[in-house]
Amino acid sequence: HPDLCLRAQAVASRLIVELCGAKLVPGTIDVAAPEPPPRKLRLRGARVTGILGMEIPAADQRAYLERMDFEVLSDGDDLEVTVPPDRYYDVTREIDLIEEVGRLHGFAENLPTTLPKVGEGKVGRLNRTQRLRRRAEDELRDLGFDQIVGWSFTDPGEASRLRIEEPDPRADPILVANPLSDEGAAMRTTLLGSLLDVAARNLARGREAVALFEAGAVYLRGTPPTEGGPLAGNFPGNTPAPVTEPHRYGALAVGPLVPKSWRGGGEPVDFYALKGVLEALASGLGCPPLTFAPTSEPFLHPGRSAKVSIGNAPLGWLGEVHPLVCRTWDIAAAVGFEIDAAPLLAAATLGDEEFEDVTTFPAARRDLAVVVPADESEQRDEQRLAANRQQHRDGSHEHHHREDDAGRCEMPQRVRGKERREENRDRRAMHRVCRRLVAACDLQLADDDQHDAGDDADRAANDRLQPSLLDGVTKEEERRQHERDAGNP
Repeated sequence: HPDLCLRAQAVASRLIVELCGAKLVPGTIDVAAPEPPPRKLRLRGARVTGILGMEIPAADQRAYLERMDFEVLSDGDDLEVTVPPDRYYDVTREIDLIEEVGRLHGFAENLPTTLPKVGEGKVGRLNRTQRLRRRAEDELRDLGFDQIVGWSFTDPGEASRLRIEEPDPRADPILVANPLSDEGAAMRTTLLGSLLDVAARNLARGREAVALFEAGAVYLRGTPPTEGGPLAGNFPGNTPAPVTEPHRYGALAVGPLVPKSWRGGGEPVDFYALKGVLEALASGLGCPPLTFAPTSEPFLHPGRSAKVSIGNAPLGWLGEVHPLVCRTWDIAAAVGFEIDAAPLLAAATLGDEEFEDVTTFPAARRDLAVVVPADESEQRDEQRLAANRQQHRDGSHEHHHREDDAGRCEMPQRVRGKERREENRDRRAMHRVCRRLVAACDLQLADDDQHDAGDDADRAANDRLQPSLLDGVTKEEERRQHERDAGNP
């Protein structure tokens, strides 16, 4: 801001007079640039409360802003604020004023701890894509790889060290406007560079083998895609991202993946070992089989590299790192892969599993046989039973047909209750469930004489429905078994 030059001029003049013995001459030479118009912002009291989640009186808000040389006029619960020159390019919106008010009021001292307001009974949880991302990382860890977090910044010469040349888009990284160092003056275009950096650093400190993976974004020039979601670089919002930021998984292995023992192992990792790792990752996510085809990448060994696809979508590359690249990083040999997360997770069939509590009591089971005409379709009978089985709270079942001389066919079925409480009462309840299931399917129990409901019917049904197959025995059965084992009649 031009006004800041006059302030700096006054400070400099005073220091020259005090320290150098100079004499101040009246008058000021000012070659001024056009001053920007004053920036006036309206600070709404209701907005302050809504954003910060705490009440701050308007008088306190005004005092905080005036303390920082803001010009403030009150308008009811709102404030009209004029931004001073030294904050002209810093405070440009109402939200910036709210941040300053909250900072001076004290977040730690005054901001209450609250939970987000959501519907009753609702809790926060990860969405399917987030769960799949974590599952993919867990799969790689389970396969023996250690996760790293590499820098998104790199030096502009990384592409040349990887033997990547124009017109490959990876050879033209996006440069940082104000880098902290020359080593971080560009945005990475591949995960391989950071993986090689970490591997070389570990090997230089005595490690004989490393197996690393990273999950992160790379930054490529070009228009972001219009589909694929954030993993592909298609972020929500009205303003598109300035560059493409696909999320990727990269892995690198040096030395043996399995330590040597009397059962084998200790062989240096090769192309096929990493191919198995990549296939295991896809299988752990429920993806269809991957396809591999020969390819050529400047940083991979000729004849020992492949492009990876899933369905018709390209996924990435797999192969042994070129010896010249390994020599640059002082590594004997390495194998790696780099794949896009968006097509991989889009092809996954897992991620929607739900937890179901397990009862502390064993389930109760009933075996029954239903009678159907022998010429009736077995598939139709099974479909009728399956359609009604869910609403009668049963689980797994087994069945086999057995035809008799009268042209009838018995279909043995096993009905399993999900809960079990008191044994005798549960047996009677299970019998009623079996009867409702058979009645709903318009079938008939084998040797069913249509006993009346009640305890007598339940006991008779227990005899017909093979009580010996039930889980557990009654006290009377235990006593009789004990007598038989002891040799008493």
